[in-house]
Amino acid sequence: MKRIFLTIAFFAAAILGVFANEITPSFAAPVSDKSFAINLSAFKSDEVEVSIVDQFGVVVISETVATQSNKARVYNMKHMEDGNYTVVLQDITKTSKQEVILNDGEIVVGEQSNTVYKPRFNTSGDVVKINYLALGKDVTVRLTDADGNVLYTEDINNLAVVSKALNVAALDRGFYYASVVTPEATYTYDVIK
Repeated sequence: MKRIFLTIAFFAAAILGVFANEITPSFAAPVSDKSFAINLSAFKSDEVEVSIVDQFGVVVISETVATQSNKARVYNMKHMEDGNYTVVLQDITKTSKQEVILNDGEIVVGEQSNTVYKPRFNTSGDVVKINYLALGKDVTVRLTDADGNVLYTEDINNLAVVSKALNVAALDRGFYYASVVTPEATYTYDVIK
């Protein structure tokens, strides 16, 4: 029985390790020479932030799209210069990015997108709960006070899921920050005691 469990655990870890920097199917597809459509069906939130960023990091299009009434959206790039663009879709649980190239008036869409999941924070009484789908990435969980003094820090490596419960009962009244630091970003949650 123990051997079966270890075998299942090994395969689960191997599968999750493959998706550590999750490469997902394309969410954008060309529609015409200078237009492409994005598929919003993988996002379960009520709204998705859509941004198109040029090769210099300038946001050229930014809007919030209601996903209940829009499962797809078309973007026309006929007034944009040739170059490389990144389409960024973001909701409360994840950020997905995909490359779109405008070359001689034609759209070329990257075959894959990259998805990064965000941690979930919530407070229950004097406990701050943190859940993060790490997928094998190195993560640091940190609690700091309003002055930036580190009160708690823990480096977590090679776990599929990070679950932490930070008890703040012994802390003085004030403002604190719970953070999850990943290779892609730092996510911070305000804790008011």
